This record gives sequence, C-alpha cells and structure tokens, in this order.
Amino acid sequence: MLPSGWEAAVAPDGRTYYIDHNTRTTTWEKPADAPPAYGAASSVPPAQAQAAAPVSTGQPQVVINRVLLDQASLQRLHTAIYPNPITPGNYWYDSISGAWGLMGGPCIGIMPAGLVLGGPLPADASGGGTGVFINGREIHPADKAGLQAIGVTAVPGRCKIVAIIN
Repeated sequence: MLPSGWEAAVAPDGRTYYIDHNTRTTTWEKPADAPPAYGAASSVPPAQAQAAAPVSTGQPQVVINRVLLDQASLQRLHTAIYPNPITPGNYWYDSISGAWGLMGGPCIGIMPAGLVLGGPLPADASGGGTGVFINGREIHPADKAGLQAIGVTAVPGRCKIVAIIN
C-alpha cells in the first residue's frame, strides 16, 4: 500500500518509480510505507518536476505523462518530430490534440497529434482548478483564459478537442 497521494508507475525499461502527487515529484525510491517493488532501483537519480538532471549516460531525462522516455523514444522525438535539443524535464502531452506543456502548467505548444509518447494523459497534468476538462485533462487557469480571450466559453465539464490533420 502506498501513502496517500502516491502512485507507482513503470518506466520503459521495466523499473518501478513512484509519483508523489502531493509535491509533483518522482523518485526511484519507494516511499517509507510502500512495499518493495520488483525491479526498483535506488541508484538512478529521480526525474524532477521541472528540469531534470542528465542521466549518467549524458542523455537528458525526459518524462512525458509520468513515464520516463527511453533512448529510442528520445531519438525518435528528436530526429523525426522536434529537431531542436530537447530540454530535460517533466512534461504532459495530449496525443488527441497535440497540445503539450510542463507538468502542472498550461499548454505551451502544439506538436503533431497521435504520437506514442509516455503514458496516458493524467487528469491533473496541468494542475487543474478550473473544472474544465479537455481530452481528460483539467485545463490550467491560463488555458481557460486563453480560450475565453478568443471567444470560446470554457464552462466546467468535459469535452474533446481533436487535431485537424491535412
């Protein structure tokens, strides 16, 4: 049993890591009250909430939807989708619309939709507080303000916004 506000997740390499939703951080080490997890490693630095430190291989740690990307995913993202260097960090990505941002924050960009990156989009990816859910994510107050600024009435509830692909 994990402490309140904690969740176990599995990295692409099969190791278990832990998400503390209270502090919005992740760690390879199990919380004090958690049972041991198969494959858990404590010698690897945790992915941090904003800018993560590089892993021992010199490659950036990039976490998307609470899943640490493996090197193949990072390479695919870098070469095929985003040619600029990828800043290490903890991101959310909406594969339905292509919207993305830093975990706990508003949308800061649009990528192609439909990419297989990280895990499922968490409802609390943007920190919430608005009661407006788009594609399962409770949007950030800045997202709500942005929608209202372009004439979209963002009322509490759930809706789906899909990407338009030419």
